[in-house]
Amino acid sequence: MKTAETRKSGPGMARWTTLVVGSLAMVVSTGSARADTWVVSLQHDRADGDAPPTRQRRLVLMLVPAGVPELEEVRPIEGPYLDSPHPVASIPVSGHDWSEPLQFHAAESSWPTPLDQLDGRYRVQAVMDMDSRHGTHLDPGNIMSNIVEVELSADGHDRVELSLQEEIPGTARPEGVNITWIERPSPMLQSHLGHEAGHRAAVVLPMGYDDVRHPRRFWPTIYVVPAAGRRDAIIEGLARLNLQAESVHVIPGAVWVILDPESTQGYHGFADTGMHGPRATALVEELIPWLHQRFRLVDQVDARIVTGHSGGGWSALWLQMNHPDVFGACFSSAPHPIDFSALGTIDLYEDESLFVDGTGKENPRYRMPVGPLRDRVLMTTREELGMQHGLSPGGRSGMQWDTWTNMFSRTGLGRTGRPVFDQDTGLIDRDVVLEDWSRYDIVKLLDRNRDELGPIMLQRARIVAGERDSFYGQKAAGNLAELLGEIGAELESDGSSGGYVLLDPEADHEDIVPRILPRWHTEMRKHLAEGGHQD
Repeated sequence: MKTAETRKSGPGMARWTTLVVGSLAMVVSTGSARADTWVVSLQHDRADGDAPPTRQRRLVLMLVPAGVPELEEVRPIEGPYLDSPHPVASIPVSGHDWSEPLQFHAAESSWPTPLDQLDGRYRVQAVMDMDSRHGTHLDPGNIMSNIVEVELSADGHDRVELSLQEEIPGTARPEGVNITWIERPSPMLQSHLGHEAGHRAAVVLPMGYDDVRHPRRFWPTIYVVPAAGRRDAIIEGLARLNLQAESVHVIPGAVWVILDPESTQGYHGFADTGMHGPRATALVEELIPWLHQRFRLVDQVDARIVTGHSGGGWSALWLQMNHPDVFGACFSSAPHPIDFSALGTIDLYEDESLFVDGTGKENPRYRMPVGPLRDRVLMTTREELGMQHGLSPGGRSGMQWDTWTNMFSRTGLGRTGRPVFDQDTGLIDRDVVLEDWSRYDIVKLLDRNRDELGPIMLQRARIVAGERDSFYGQKAAGNLAELLGEIGAELESDGSSGGYVLLDPEADHEDIVPRILPRWHTEMRKHLAEGGHQD
């Protein structure tokens, strides 16, 4: 085996401790004579001493294939990479006396095999999650190692040396003359969770807001629910647009509130849940009233719009359906997941397994168009769930299925939700689906409450998705369109109320956004103008 260090040590090194890691596997090692040896040295002050008893430290290893052009410039720990499934392993390291080496011969979890069964050349990196109960392995303050390139052989005794050296730096939040950051405690969330919790948002002010000569003194509000990890990019883009004079002819004249749908417990999506607390209720009863006191906002339903993409698209629909007395219009792109009978290619109500379909064929999870009529499957559901488990068998990986489990499944306070599937077999737990997840099925909720929710959706909800959605979300969007068509016929709607479901035949999960935004900005302006909220 050969090694070639590809990332140099960072500054501020204090002392060395050695952590010996061997034969990482989901199953305890049988003591094979050829077990690999992984040596991870600790060279950072912050990790000195024992972890407090409330902390749960975890060591994560990620390996990406060497020689793959699109992966050559990335840090392995920034995975898992959905378009290139790769080995992941992790092990708890809480309570260890870092003045002495720690030796073990099995990890709590790894995927797709024990590391001593891997063949090939990899770029390898480790990260110590300083408290795996909160956030993810990429949180600022976690300690990452250098990157080494290694040749692994399933038939040999491999030795890999890494050193934990550098804290993951925090990301500076966007700042600007038209950006105001809001951080407010939430008595409602604190009462439920039993610890400090609150609201976070960024307010982007429109041109003219601070101009005393501007004819408008009170402004409509557009609430944006970002997809996971997209908050800051949205803030930066909206802040730039609202500083350009010509933007008044392009985007709605409104105060933009970019909400934060994530907490230390993960993506909560503004649903009221056991693990995350009453996030939706706290938003509409605490934060929004406070914003009306702090900023000059029009306090009318038709002057408040909610919008979002992907998971944020689900949230926008959920808030519109559950709080029609707060939001007057909804714009939702590629909402996911809105129908658990079409969660990608899987029917949670009828199918037996997440891994395979009824014929035994692997269920695809993530795809990329490679031509007018062809798609390439880049990741199966089995691969996604394997990487998730390798990262955190306790359900705190921050990946998609763990996020959904902690949103949709019942849970005790501070604990992760009931899994909807068996990790080893992929078998779906129908009790969890029917008792827990179905409560958040938007299509089912609408179908059960046609008279009440039908008019709201027909009049206020604009929904778009790509026929070539990367996560196969087009079927769920089609099911929603079909149901709304039935409800419209029952209610004798003439279809002119403003709401719609649009399927773009050429769009995927991401490029649907730039394709639809020009139309949506026009429709938002029209909606607000009809209420007298646009100049």
